Formats: sequence, C-alpha cells, structure tokens
Amino acid sequence: MPKNRVPILVKHMTIAILKKGGIEGGTQKEKFISAWNIARFRLTQYGMLANGSDKGPASNITLTGKGAKREVEHQREVGRSNKEQMFDSLFSVLEDKDIKGRD
Repeated sequence: MPKNRVPILVKHMTIAILKKGGIEGGTQKEKFISAWNIARFRLTQYGMLANGSDKGPASNITLTGKGAKREVEHQREVGRSNKEQMFDSLFSVLEDKDIKGRD
C-alpha cells in the first residue's frame, strides 16, 4: 500500500507512539516497525479499525464508522503535515516486507 493511502489516523498514532511510546533499544527502523504494529493493534482494539486491520499488509487497513469520524478530526488538525511527512519518510525508507506486511 502506498504511504499516501495509509489513513492519517494511523500515521498520527504511529508517530505519537514512536515519539512518546517508550520504545527502547534497536534501530530507528525497528522502533518504527514496533510503533506501526502497536498503532494498528490499538486502533483495532479501540474499534477505529476493522478486525484484521492489525495484521498483514497495510492494504488490510479499513476504518470503521468510529475511525472515519476520528480520521476527519485528524485531517483538520493544525500541524498535521509535519507528522505525515515524518511518517512518509520513515515508511518509504523501510522497503522490506516487515513494514509492508507483517503476518
């Protein structure tokens, strides 16, 4: 899935976890992958992503009604472009299978 098709909600939560989530050790790549997986798992748990969105390739991500409402809020957020640029740059650097689709 191209980085521009990842919901903004997922991008923002991934960056928030990466910055404040207390992910210790490892490379920036490993920390990003952990934050990516945690964000998808938690958003699925919170009912903002449909079941199955937390596993497999990024193309599995599907917003629920609740998630779609939150997506609109994140689209209107002031300063959102900084978070999106950070996510997009990290996502594009990670070309391996781990980030594109973890089973």
